[in-house]
Amino acid sequence: LVQSFSAMYDGAVYVLGTDGNLWLESPDQSNRALVDSGVKRFQWAPSGDERVGIVYAMHTDGTLWRDEGRVWTTSPIVATYTKAQIDSNILDFRGVDAVNVFVLDRSGKLWLDNGDVNHRTSVDVSVESFVPLSSAEVFVLTTDMKLWREFPYSNTKDLVDTQVYGVTNLLDPTVIAQNPYPYKPWYDFEPNVANANGNPNYPQVPVVVMGHDQTLWLETLNDPAPAPAPTCAGQGVMKGNLPCCA
Repeated sequence: LVQSFSAMYDGAVYVLGTDGNLWLESPDQSNRALVDSGVKRFQWAPSGDERVGIVYAMHTDGTLWRDEGRVWTTSPIVATYTKAQIDSNILDFRGVDAVNVFVLDRSGKLWLDNGDVNHRTSVDVSVESFVPLSSAEVFVLTTDMKLWREFPYSNTKDLVDTQVYGVTNLLDPTVIAQNPYPYKPWYDFEPNVANANGNPNYPQVPVVVMGHDQTLWLETLNDPAPAPAPTCAGQGVMKGNLPCCA
């Protein structure tokens, strides 16, 4: 029985069974390779190379792993994965690329992990849910029902709204936030548009939120673009085909 799935390249599909086994299948279960086991939730991270498969896998014990393998979607399928632990004692995660992943731990702290727990940035505390737009920008809903737009690399944040139930990203279904009130819709999205003065480097960010009083609001932010991610200055460690700061 299937719990969830995510399409890869060449018609290949990652399939998580209700037994916690994660498979890579092409084109169906008659041709598949085991990726991981004991998995509660996973997210495929495109690596830029169709022969490199990278998956973030949250296990039932609260650990987070990065499974990376060389993949050939032949018959029989060939896929050999290696595992690296990223974090532990977590409640939720959202990967934004093949290296960076936002992690919410069981104490309510939100982190941006760059490769593993030894290379991470503290984002916020008392977090209810979160929706990353990139490694440099994330919407954070705190337990006091305040919605923030935060920039981890510059350690700054802007208050978006108060008395908010939650927020969900419509553009990328792999980063949909868990909705604690499924009968109340809310959405956020960041279209690739210029701001009022026509500068594409300062995008508008319209956010639609459901308030505590069940009213729906459209709010547009015209903040400058977030600070770029730090470079590794020649000290990068290759993770797949992307550099990771050491």
